Amino acid sequence: MNNYTSSFGNLAKVETADESTIAQAPAGDLSNIEAMLKQVLQQTAPTAAKPKRNALQRVELMRLFTGWQRDCVISQHSRRTLGNYERTFNLLVWFLDHKGHKSVGTEELREFLAYASTATLTIAATSDAAGAQRSRWGYTAKERPMAVGAPEPGTIVTYHGHLRAFFNWIVAQGELDESPLKVIKLPKNRRDQVQPFSKEQCRAIVKAAQRSSNPLRDEAICRFLLSTGTRAEELCSLKIGDIDTAMKTARISGKGDKERSVGFGKKTARALWNYRNSPRKATAPADAQFFTSERGDSWGEPLTPNGLHQMIVRLRDDAGVTGVRCSPHTFRHTFAIEYLKKGNDAFSLQQALGHESPDMTAKYVNYARADIEIKMIKSDPADDI
Repeated sequence: MNNYTSSFGNLAKVETADESTIAQAPAGDLSNIEAMLKQVLQQTAPTAAKPKRNALQRVELMRLFTGWQRDCVISQHSRRTLGNYERTFNLLVWFLDHKGHKSVGTEELREFLAYASTATLTIAATSDAAGAQRSRWGYTAKERPMAVGAPEPGTIVTYHGHLRAFFNWIVAQGELDESPLKVIKLPKNRRDQVQPFSKEQCRAIVKAAQRSSNPLRDEAICRFLLSTGTRAEELCSLKIGDIDTAMKTARISGKGDKERSVGFGKKTARALWNYRNSPRKATAPADAQFFTSERGDSWGEPLTPNGLHQMIVRLRDDAGVTGVRCSPHTFRHTFAIEYLKKGNDAFSLQQALGHESPDMTAKYVNYARADIEIKMIKSDPADDI
């Protein structure tokens, strides 16, 4: 007959006889029953958990990134976003090679983010045979001035976000059981400190641009940045057809390929018109790059964000500007603060800057409000009575 025998909380179906049969069974039959019970217990005993796979070999990493790029293209990610993903990935690959890591998991990613957080030209910097100091990514100041100096606020947050999206995709593909970033907390995003140029510094930079090796272009760039607060990537992507000097407007392609329109004053319009009608630019078609480098044939090679930064550093040195970070983003800060000081509202500033959230514009509102309060205290008419 069929009975169910319970052993240590596990139920196993066992073929056996009734009590009287077992009592009368020979010793050999009892041995067989014991053997069956042991086999059942072994089959039902809990097995050790299989370790989760959360690391990749470097070769696998390269293959999977190519697949992720293709999926991002299919998902209609903007070219700027794809470029940012690729830059972060290239930094990770450089770091793995630099450290001699053959695989990447939680510890390697934690080490990468800590390395990226290190202020440049300290323990991470080296000098080459010619004595040129190199940044934490192996660049000299001449090659990439933006790489020389302390990391920008939010940079590590950006790296973490890009890598998190990549490894989450890998998990979704079944290549890993869990993301190696799962246990690495999102870094705190300390907002960039607002430190604008003074009016005297702005005048000095524009004057330095007017006496540079490419005065028409450099003045047009400085005035356009001050007038519109556009990002470096946005300025460098401008086409000739995007700028209307007669209407004093420009069409900007922002983050996520979202377009917006910005306006500018007569001095900026004049500077842009002078540059547009210079001998090298006069015959360029509407789809040609507006701002170009001094290299290249015909209308020149497109100006890159790195080239723009190099230009501003040269102008800073010539103008003798000190005590403030001098970068394209400093022009953006300056525009935002001056815009609010002239009585304009925060909502229109948000639209002008291309911010998705009003929280991103709030830092400028707080800075401008504090500056206005200080001026009111200093100029209180009641103190003269």
